[in-house]
Amino acid sequence: MVYRKTCRRKACRKTCRRKAYRKACRSTRRRRSRRGGELSVNLNGDRAPLDGKRYNVSQVELYPNGSPQIVYYGEAKAHVPISAPICRDNARQCETLPVTYEMDGRGILIEYEPDGTFTRYEGEFTNNKKHGNGKIVMSNGTTYDGEWDNDTMSGRGKIVFTNSVYKEFEGDFANGVMHGKGKMLMIDGDTYEGDFVDGNMHGTGKLVFKNGYIFEGEFDNGQMVQYEEDEEEEEEED
Repeated sequence: MVYRKTCRRKACRKTCRRKAYRKACRSTRRRRSRRGGELSVNLNGDRAPLDGKRYNVSQVELYPNGSPQIVYYGEAKAHVPISAPICRDNARQCETLPVTYEMDGRGILIEYEPDGTFTRYEGEFTNNKKHGNGKIVMSNGTTYDGEWDNDTMSGRGKIVFTNSVYKEFEGDFANGVMHGKGKMLMIDGDTYEGDFVDGNMHGTGKLVFKNGYIFEGEFDNGQMVQYEEDEEEEEEED
């Protein structure tokens, strides 16, 4: 019959009998994901996914109790297996490896923890990882907007904290922490601008207190080195 030529998948055949839905069946494929959930792929008119080509996908993966674990919608790269079909001993039942998709391009990824907390990332992906520019929002309100490298905050970015002694930081990141040059605004109104190492004020910097006092000098793991030396000199003079 005519509809078999335009839509060969059994799940779509009944729908494809109606002419108005033939195009939709050709351009979109849905299947159950391995972890439980659903994957929907817009093939943009291709009769089958092409290896290495990007498509718009929508995917939901579930926990065993049925609650969402991962939700993604955006661009993904298709990986079409080229190996021979896998056949059982009787050689009558053979199955081919499924086409897989990895996040690649722009998209939105929401990841849920079992306790209900979540993170929502919107931005660029490469090889199934956050890579490029993107913004992440955590369920506690903390946000980071900036550069990513291999799933970690790396490069220039800005983070706004909640429930912390810090209010916001804008500057360099490496391996997910503040590292390099940057400016920190504290929740009490103090500001620091200078060097950071592994998330701490370390190196040369300038700390401006809320009361107007300014310290400019060396810091060691968050501590004002020169300030401590000055106190010792004052005690000797007394």
